[in-house]
Amino acid sequence: AVGLYVGYSFYDIFITSVAVAVASVPESLPVALTVILSIGVDRLAKRKGVTRKLLAAETLGSTSVILTDKTGTLTEAKMKLADVVAKDPRLKNFIMELAGLNTQVVIENSDLPFSKWILHGSPLEKAVVSGIAEYGVILPRLSSRVLERLPFSSASKFSAVIVKKRQEHFLSLLGAPEIILGKCRLPDEERKKYLDLITEKAYAGERVLGVAFRELESPRFNILGLNRSRFKEFEFLGILSFRDPIRPHVKEVIREIERAGIKTVIVTGDHRGTAEAVAKELGFKLGEGAVLDGREIDSIAPAELARKLGALKVFSRVTPEGKLKIVKAYQASGEIVAMTGDGINDAPA
Repeated sequence: AVGLYVGYSFYDIFITSVAVAVASVPESLPVALTVILSIGVDRLAKRKGVTRKLLAAETLGSTSVILTDKTGTLTEAKMKLADVVAKDPRLKNFIMELAGLNTQVVIENSDLPFSKWILHGSPLEKAVVSGIAEYGVILPRLSSRVLERLPFSSASKFSAVIVKKRQEHFLSLLGAPEIILGKCRLPDEERKKYLDLITEKAYAGERVLGVAFRELESPRFNILGLNRSRFKEFEFLGILSFRDPIRPHVKEVIREIERAGIKTVIVTGDHRGTAEAVAKELGFKLGEGAVLDGREIDSIAPAELARKLGALKVFSRVTPEGKLKIVKAYQASGEIVAMTGDGINDAPA
């Protein structure tokens, strides 16, 4: 307006205005872009769509199979002790004591009542410690001492501790009940009775642990140097069973994933019965050949496994190596595989 007033032509004033406008942009452009991108990211975050690498989003968009762990992924990982079945009812407290000593749970505030404890450890081990506390077996108050420890392994599926109780020493096992039973001396009829009970509880959706022990003549016993295969001649004490509720809305999410054309497959280290019970609760239709056990996975050839993939919906008692084998089999069949799980045993897959 001032330029026109003093006699400049409209053309000259327009060109000068555009030049001034363009010259001012570079300094403000980074600020403007930052604000614009921040607003965009904020809008994406509200829709849970932020990704650091765009290639990851492209791959996720191409996913055709999702392999999911069970505990802590499909379930809430808030297990509660449901039952303690003792071979000898008089040893019920002893079973719970040995089970508690087999865990590596850290109790942050053990001076408070157990209902207010803050526990750190795996979901199952926390369930053991809090569950036995409800029965009056308070882990921090136990007079027994753990002298040596062999932590739980996904491969062997049990943990072991050497415990000193008064002047006696015990070697105790806690883990998958069928594995523990295999290391115990029991008459065939009694073994079958416990296996039937374990299967019954597993198909009811419960997670089951077995407890066994044997007395040691000498406390000088190198548990770390002992081959796991030599753990035998134990006395079976009983089982502990736990319930872990399904996460809310998981069933709806799986249906939504199916509508998107993506297949969901459960891959878990749990008992076959527990895995099937959870799958059925989530609406999986399990026909013939829909479930494969870990022992079969370890022995089956990759080509044979690839032929069975179409019908399979659940893998049970799977080792970390087995999970990796399953992922590779799906990938070899041309599938784009997503793997989800919260445990260290899920990391290789």
